[in-house]
This record gives sequence, structure tokens and C-alpha cells, in this order.
Amino acid sequence: MVSQFLGNSQFFFAKLIYSFKDDFVLLSSMKALILFLILLGPTITLGATFPLVAKIYTRSMEQIGASVGFAYAINTMGALLGSFSAGFILIPLLGKENSLSLVVGIQMLTVVVIYLSIYPKGQSKPQRLTLIILGIVGLVHTSLSSLGQTATGDR
Repeated sequence: MVSQFLGNSQFFFAKLIYSFKDDFVLLSSMKALILFLILLGPTITLGATFPLVAKIYTRSMEQIGASVGFAYAINTMGALLGSFSAGFILIPLLGKENSLSLVVGIQMLTVVVIYLSIYPKGQSKPQRLTLIILGIVGLVHTSLSSLGQTATGDR
């Protein structure tokens, strides 16, 4: 999300470098402050994710150690497999932008599938249908974005 938000931020930072070219300390301070402000929200949000997962996954106090340990193990395996597959499989085969679109689509599909499997009875049909439609629209959007970049030769 942050990478999509920043987009062509190199132009912004090039202008910043040009503006403060005579004062390296001020330039470094400005870059650090701007990057700190941009990354503060995602850092706090991602930092809160694992405790939330541990809370959701833990069903009883007697099994807290086993459930948190299992969540850590799955998290570690996902980090290793994600880094490996991004660096050695996805980016070499699809390019950066197409790989990012594919991963976003997979994440959206995963959220929809997990949500529908966890809460199958507590929703009305319009709520479930709305969620399914939003998931499909997101998948189509990421797929079309990926196809458009492939057609233009952007890897």
C-alpha cells in the first residue's frame, strides 16, 4: 500500500535534494522526517497485527503457549516462503509490478475465503453477496492492471 501511495516519489525526493543541496545535515533531517511520517502508520498497524492474530487464535488460557507458538511458526514459515518465492520465482518470471498485482489479488482472495469460512451463518445473504462481489471486483481490477502492464511491456 505504501509503495502504491508513494508512486513516483523519486521526483519529490529529487526536488528535495536539489533544494537542500548545500546543507547535507538539513537534507538528511528532512528526508528522515518525511519518511518517518509516511511510514509511521503502516509500522504501527503491522506491529499490532501479530498480537491481534495471537489473541484471535488463542481459544483458552491453558493452550496459550501452544497457540502463540504455532502462530509464530506459521508466521516464520510464511516470511521465509514469501521472501524466497518473491525473489526467486515471482519477480524473475513476472516482473515487480505484475508480481505485486498477483500478490494483492491472492491476499484479497484469501481474506474473502477465510471470512466466509469463519462467519458462514452469522450474515444475511446480501452481506455475503456484497463481500463476494467486492472480492471479485478487486481480483478483476488487479488482474486487469497486471495484464495492462504486460501488454505495454512493463516488467
